[in-house]
Amino acid sequence: MIKLRDSIIYCPHCGGAENFYDVHLLKQQRKLNPCWSCNQELQVPPRIRIGKNVVMLNYDTKLFSHHVDDQKKYDFSTPIAEVTRHPRNPDLWGLKNLSEEKWVVTTADNSVKEVEQGKSTTLAVGTKINFGKDQGEIRT
Repeated sequence: MIKLRDSIIYCPHCGGAENFYDVHLLKQQRKLNPCWSCNQELQVPPRIRIGKNVVMLNYDTKLFSHHVDDQKKYDFSTPIAEVTRHPRNPDLWGLKNLSEEKWVVTTADNSVKEVEQGKSTTLAVGTKINFGKDQGEIRT
């Protein structure tokens, strides 16, 4: 059920009907099935692969210890990250560090930076985030 929740994508055409990201279908058809509610084509949001799992990075997505630490499976007590808009550029989205640990971020051009608690990194293709126990890569 958790993988199903992590695969939710919202339809941008009909007010946010919940649909599901299906990587096998996407590989087979080169597109997702249309929205179940309005039959319009779905746009896949950015996503992050952490280990073997993929989480859709929707406007309301939060990551928990469950996602980044195999020793804390099913721990949804406190979010460690959330998708957020840039305060001065609403078209720019990021992943905000809510944890007490610094993240080490490597961008697609191999520049490395640390992301402190309360700060964000841009949701850009190829960005790798080391959460401490595990690493994720942002894809689109």
